[in-house]
Amino acid sequence: MTTKQISIPTTKYSIKADWHEGTSKQEVLLVLVGFGSSKKNNSDFVAKVVASTGLSALVIDLSGHGESPFGVDETIPAQHLLEATKAYDWIKTNYPDSTLHVMGTSYGGFMAAYLTRFRAVKKLVLRTPAIYEPKDFYTQHRYIDKLQVRKYRKNTEALKKHPLFLQEPVEQPSTLLVVHSEDKSVPVDTTDTFKSEFAAETYTAEGFVHAFRDPSNPQDGVAKYYEVISDWLSK
Repeated sequence: MTTKQISIPTTKYSIKADWHEGTSKQEVLLVLVGFGSSKKNNSDFVAKVVASTGLSALVIDLSGHGESPFGVDETIPAQHLLEATKAYDWIKTNYPDSTLHVMGTSYGGFMAAYLTRFRAVKKLVLRTPAIYEPKDFYTQHRYIDKLQVRKYRKNTEALKKHPLFLQEPVEQPSTLLVVHSEDKSVPVDTTDTFKSEFAAETYTAEGFVHAFRDPSNPQDGVAKYYEVISDWLSK
């Protein structure tokens, strides 16, 4: 497997991405990482999935993350969704005959889920997907009240009215929802809503906190975690 860095133009700037070339270019996985994370921090995870499935993968640094421009506090969710869309379009331009799958983690899961409302996604992997209030979609991250966000994520009735869930997808994706049993950032109220609205198959990683790379997570469960995701993508 080879990995190369590329730049993806958006409007007046470009974001950085890593292209992990697998044995197949007919199926491509777009990977959207968590808030504050980077393609570098996720390179080992993606490399294992690519090696197991044969898929090629594009992992992007959203603006304010990794090697992409801007400070993260200056960015807004709408900007990141635009970047995810541009990354999707880059794949379709360069590999027009490919089938696209998307995997998103936490904030990246929120972006991945929203992307299905604007682009056709065949398979969708949502790992501990986060969600933000609709009013904050055009708010700089520095001004988003994180305590209020956590309250919102427990409000099932409000969650069901989120535009993400009210808007129909371009194409209904097959969805795998990955839940971490000890997750304090994304409560069960949120993951249950994603499960219901996306008719998702669910895998619960027992003993895992929100961050996959947290050293407190049970290391004997890591191999199974990779296996479940890779096997599901290979079906």
